[in-house]
Parts: sequence; C-alpha cells; structure tokens
Amino acid sequence: MKKNKLFFCILIIISFFIISCLKQSQENELVTDEPSIDELEIIIREAERQGNVSARTYVNQFWQLADLYLQIEDYVNAYDIIIRGLRLDSWNYKYQQIASNIEIMNQEYELAYNRLTFILNNLNEWDSIYIESLAQIENIQIKSPERILVSLPGYYMYLAAYPNVNSDVVELAAARISEEYGIEVRIISADFQESEINIRDKQLDSYNKALHDVFLRYSGEVIDSFLSQSGLTQEDLNTREGKRSFLFEIYNQTEQGRYQWDAIELIRNQYSAYALQAQLTENFFYYIHAPFSLGVLGITSNDIYENDYNFLFGWTRFRLGIMSYDRFISDNPTKEQFEKRTVMQALSSAGFMIGIPRCTSPDCARAYPNSLQEQDRKDDKLCYECIENLEKRYLIIQQ
Repeated sequence: MKKNKLFFCILIIISFFIISCLKQSQENELVTDEPSIDELEIIIREAERQGNVSARTYVNQFWQLADLYLQIEDYVNAYDIIIRGLRLDSWNYKYQQIASNIEIMNQEYELAYNRLTFILNNLNEWDSIYIESLAQIENIQIKSPERILVSLPGYYMYLAAYPNVNSDVVELAAARISEEYGIEVRIISADFQESEINIRDKQLDSYNKALHDVFLRYSGEVIDSFLSQSGLTQEDLNTREGKRSFLFEIYNQTEQGRYQWDAIELIRNQYSAYALQAQLTENFFYYIHAPFSLGVLGITSNDIYENDYNFLFGWTRFRLGIMSYDRFISDNPTKEQFEKRTVMQALSSAGFMIGIPRCTSPDCARAYPNSLQEQDRKDDKLCYECIENLEKRYLIIQQ
C-alpha cells in the first residue's frame, strides 16, 4: 500500500514537472515569435522608405517597438519612434500621452501642454487617459502658448493651376499659404492638359465590372435580346464603345438603373502623380529652380494616384508637388467644406516642398489624413510644432 502511495506521489511530481516544462516551452515559443528591436527597426525603416501611405499600414509596429524601448527604459529611442508613429496616426491618445510624459521628463513643457490639451479637448472625462492627462497638465506651470507665425522675406512659391481648376479656390489656397508660411505666393497657369502617361481608365474598369455583373444576373437569351435591341453583337462587347452602348440599354430599363448608369458615367480617369510632376518639371523648370523660389505646386481637379495607392490627395517632394481636389468634392460638400479641405492640402503640400516633416498634432492642417472624415477634423492652420520646425528650416535656408 505504501509503495502504491509513493509511486502515485512520484507520478504526480513527474506529471507536474512535464506540464511545467511544456508551459515554459510554450512561453519561450511565444517570446521568440515576437519580433526583436532590430527586426522592428528594419520593418519600420522599409515602411517609411515607401512613403506615408504605406507606412500607415505598419503603424502598430511603431507602437510595438516603442513599447520594447520603454520596457528597457530607453526613453530617447522610445520617444523618437513614438513621434514617427504619431506622424502617421496622430489621433492615438495613448501614445500622445506617453509622448507628453517623456516631454515633461525632458522639461519640454510647451510640447507636453499642447498634447495634453488635445487629449482633454477630445476625450470623455471618465476615460482613464483623460484623468491621467488632467493630473499631468495641472502640474505644468505654463500659460497657453501663443501662436506666432514666422516669415521668410524675399522668398516665394508658385501655384500652377491646370485647366478647369476652380480659380477662386486657387486664389484662396495661395493667400492661406502666404499667411501661414510667411512667403509670397505667385499663381501661374498651366496652359496644357494633364499628362495622360500611365493614366488609369477607371471608367473602362467600371464598364467591365458592370458587364460582369450583368452576365451573372441575366440568362444568355436575355442578353442576346438586349444585344439585338442595341444593334450589337457579342464581338462588339470586346470594344469600349460596344460595352457602353450595351450597358446603356441594360441600365436604362428602370428608374433605379438610370441612377446607377448616371453614377457610372460620372466616374473619371485617374492621372499618374509622377507623370504630372514630370510634366510640371518640363514646363516650369525655371520657376522651380529660380533664385529664392521654394518650388512649384500644381493643382488639378482630376483624381490622382501612384504605385499601389488607389488615390492621393497630394504627392510632393522637395520643391515640387501636385495636389488634387477631386476627392474633396465627391460627397457634395458645402462651399466652405470644399475650400477648407483644399486649403489644408495646399498647406500640407507646401510644408513638404519647403522641407519640414509631418507633425504629430491631430488638428493641424498638415496632420496625416486617411480619409475625408479625418481631413474634416483638422484646422486649416499650422500647429505650434510645424511653426517651430518651419522656423528652424528658414534659418537653414537663409544661411
């Protein structure tokens, strides 16, 4: 009996040991599955190299890396990664507050004050981040910072308006860039149509999709009947005009179909941002590189894209940019909404052309928007962070 009890006890101990080892092994596997600091740094560098639109999809990796740096109390690198992440996702309250904590540690009270004010203005009072931020801001002995704009006398930027662009909104954008950046803005006309190099025929894409849906919905006999009514053959459906004529007959059978057809006909082509930039460079080379010129910003009413990006509000590099307001009128906005959206994009593009980075202030005109809703949440002016970066940049330009 005693031997049986002893055997049973030994069996329990061995079982417990095996279970513990298995659990430890699983935990080790989980740990090793997590990317290291070096691996995350590589992922983030590659994402940033591809541009803001691509980097936005990797924003969780920014937060993951920041957390790893915070765990080892490397606040310098943690802060750097958080700032880079907030440039892509500025409405992240958690990391806005963490950034303010580090800024308070570094006695950068003005930066911390602006972040905490944003949090308090946008979160509910019962939220834990709100409560913690309220306690933080009460310990900062600082008045609300005054917004003082800077200027760069003698320097100027060109706005190049393509044909069919709303002249009123171009003049408004020029005035607001001049006001916020403290530079002269000159309007020039692009007396040529947008380059059709690498143009995306979005309307043909919509015809093909609609045609696919029709063939799924109707039998062969019905389709043959519609073809006959249209005076078309199956071979005609291989041509753009044949597809359009056939779909016109199909959709205009009912009132709802007519609305759908009108929507299809409103779809416009997309123009390559790179091709438009090349066109602006070819036609306005002197304006881009003239003494005291800060570059040329082209404005088009047509939709633009580049690479794998389905659409873009703007596409810029140093001294050269192209922006589109096509998406800003897609939801039938009020005149004020349309003007504000366009002005904010113009301010954002101008900053990149001058050479200042994107900021981390969610309500700044230059904050990264992923949608029209995010665009509309912003103010049509520069934030304190952008003004500070602009002041530093102007000192370099004047050297």
